[in-house]
Amino acid sequence: ALNFRRAYMDILTPGGKFRLGRQPSQWGLGIFQNDGNGWNDDFGDSADRILYLASLETPKFGTFNFGAAADVAFTGQRDPRIGGLGQAIQSPVRDMRQFAGLVLYENKDFPLGTFSGLRYRNGSEGSTTTTARQILVDANGNPILDSNQNFQLSDPVPAGRDGDTLLYFTDAYVEYKKGPYRFRGEYALLSGKLSTGLAIDAIPFNNLPAAARGAIEMPAQNTMLAMMGAGEFEANYDFGEFLFQGGYASGDARPLSSKITQFGF
Repeated sequence: ALNFRRAYMDILTPGGKFRLGRQPSQWGLGIFQNDGNGWNDDFGDSADRILYLASLETPKFGTFNFGAAADVAFTGQRDPRIGGLGQAIQSPVRDMRQFAGLVLYENKDFPLGTFSGLRYRNGSEGSTTTTARQILVDANGNPILDSNQNFQLSDPVPAGRDGDTLLYFTDAYVEYKKGPYRFRGEYALLSGKLSTGLAIDAIPFNNLPAAARGAIEMPAQNTMLAMMGAGEFEANYDFGEFLFQGGYASGDARPLSSKITQFGF
C-alpha cells in the first residue's frame, strides 16, 4: 500500500533555497512543530507552504541561517474519526493561514534560534462549525425520559460558534555540546484570540431551566495564552549512555473557560 503524505519541490538559487508544496514542518525538539517522521509516529505536521531559506557562513563566528514561510495550514482537511463537521471548513478561504520567520545561529557546539510568526483565520461570524444534540423537553420544559429513565436527545443540530482567529507564537531552541555532554531545550509561547467552533452535547444536569438544555458551546472569541517547554540532557560514555528528559505544559481545570491555557503535544 502507498500513502502519499507530501509532495514538494526545491528550487536552488544563488541567494537561497525555495521549497514549494505540501511539506513537513519541524522545529527544535518538536513540541510545537513536529514532522512525525519517527518510527512510531502516526501523525505529523504538514503544511501547504512556500518556504525560503538562506545562510551566511563566517570564518570566525559560525553560520547564520534565515528563513521565511507562508502557509495554508489546513486545506479542507478532515479527521475521519471526528463526526459532525459537515462542510463547515470547505476551502482555503475559510481555513488557517500562517506566516513565520526563523533565525538560527550555529557554531560547532552552540545552536540557538527562534521560529516565530502568526496564525490567522477569517471566520464566518454568526455561522456554526459542527453539530451537537440537545436534551428534548416537553411543553412544560421538563426533560423527556425513556422507559429506562434516560434523557432523550435530539437529532444533531447546527452548533459551534464561528469567529476570527489571530494568534501570535514564538518558539525558541537552544543546544549546547561539550565533550560527552549534550543539552537541548525548547520553549514555545502561543497568545492572541482564537475561535474554536467547539460544541458538545447537552449534559442532563437536574434542575436546569428549559433554555439551558441546548448544546454547550464555546464563545465565538476566546483569549489564548499557552506555553510549553522541554529539555533533554544526554551523556555518552564508553560504558553506556544517560538521557534525562523533562517538560512543562500550561493548563487549568476549567475546560469551558473563555481563556484557553492549554493544548496537547
